[in-house]
Amino acid sequence: MYFLKSILAILTIFFFTFYLNAQDIYKFDYKIELPNDGGSDFLSIDSLNQNLYITHTNNLHIISLKNKKLIYTISNLKSVKGVAIVNEVNRGFISDGKDNSVIVFNLLNFEKVSIIPLKGTKPSAIFFDENAKKVFAFCTDSHSISVIDINSLKEISTLHLPGEPEFAVADGKGLLYVNLEDKNSIAVVNTKTLELVNTFLIPPCKGPFALAMDIANKRLFSGCRENKGLSIINTSNQQVIATLPIGKGVGSITYDSSEKIVIAANADGTAQIFQQIAADKFGLVQTLQTFEKAKTFAMDPGNKNLYFSASQYKDNTLIPNSFAIYVYKKNM
Repeated sequence: MYFLKSILAILTIFFFTFYLNAQDIYKFDYKIELPNDGGSDFLSIDSLNQNLYITHTNNLHIISLKNKKLIYTISNLKSVKGVAIVNEVNRGFISDGKDNSVIVFNLLNFEKVSIIPLKGTKPSAIFFDENAKKVFAFCTDSHSISVIDINSLKEISTLHLPGEPEFAVADGKGLLYVNLEDKNSIAVVNTKTLELVNTFLIPPCKGPFALAMDIANKRLFSGCRENKGLSIINTSNQQVIATLPIGKGVGSITYDSSEKIVIAANADGTAQIFQQIAADKFGLVQTLQTFEKAKTFAMDPGNKNLYFSASQYKDNTLIPNSFAIYVYKKNM
């Protein structure tokens, strides 16, 4: 009986994956050209105000998702990395890696409100935890997290980590999970007490960078650069359940609970899309062809559009004035 159940489960996954591969889930729709050359980092969406934020060297571009065009650029920054959106105080928080600071701006008129100097160095990823009502800036060089109060706009605490932090996700119940890229591990932080409560290894993952979470099933998805794998981790016992193959140079991962899909974007110009069949069962349904170095993206939670940022290259040489946002829509 167990053997028959196992065979049926395998056949179910096979035919489900075959059916979904009959047509691509996503296809290219349009692009939005943006000024200036150079690389970009993280993208963020303000769903309430329907704006897309793109960090781009020393600029933060703001695109209206309603009219699909650039509406504002916050310039004269140094090396912007990420943006945390906090609608309840009408503020956005920008991490500036070279200035070792977080720039605060108004979400409606985009004017700068404050500059928060950090004790940590080279802040990169930045995250707002709704449960703790705090912004967390992850400082890679100092191996620390800068904690910012959203009302006083001040750094209120610095939490030291046993490794280099990259992406982080929250479980909505007071725990924050942080990839430690140089330690091949994940740190667990209590967002109420601001204490490091655990650190665990996630073999065979090497170079964990991007991170997402299936909160309902208590599963983490860690994108590992060195072994080109997407590790699925059970947070209840800190065990890696499976590792799925992905492209080279993963930069961001999204898990969408309504569509039950995981998307990993990579610098090699691919994005793997996996369908979640069960809590621990996934099938590759599409390898989306994007563009070289388009390793970061954002998903619109409303219409499920994907927004990738990239410049164009020829023979590994940057084509001037080619930076743009490439939009992929979901097939109905």
